[in-house]
Amino acid sequence: MTGLRDLTERQKQIAEENGIKTKTLSSRLSKGWPIEEAISMQPHERYSRVNRKRTIYGVELTEDDINTARQNGIANKTLQGRFKQGWTKERAINTPVRKSSHVYGPAPKPEIEGEELLQIIGRIKYMRMQEKDFPMPIPKPLLNKLKQTGRTLEDVRAVKC
Repeated sequence: MTGLRDLTERQKQIAEENGIKTKTLSSRLSKGWPIEEAISMQPHERYSRVNRKRTIYGVELTEDDINTARQNGIANKTLQGRFKQGWTKERAINTPVRKSSHVYGPAPKPEIEGEELLQIIGRIKYMRMQEKDFPMPIPKPLLNKLKQTGRTLEDVRAVKC
């Protein structure tokens, strides 16, 4: 096996001129590369995010493409979906994501009061009596409203639907 010690100064100089680091040269020689090939073959560009490419559904994206999509608020899953549907790269990267019209948040407080509140809870109470195996739960907002009126569930009579 050939090592760095076996190389002439001229061979080491050629390797250095070709941009091959000592560690790379040593590794090549220990793997059994012929000396001429080890000192002359240009080292590969290292894997970096700058020259990285990704392929999503057959569309090749550069890191710049991915950064453009991110700046436009487009997630990777969205890109995948768009390419799956046959969008072009430029359209998929530059078309903004539609904003959902659905508003997520807490459920609105019930606007039910007085006699109407007692009627609704009474009907639920009646259905609970009918379905003994799986009684219908009374929604907490309604129970809280009932509590605010100073009444309890026992105060409400069951009302047939």
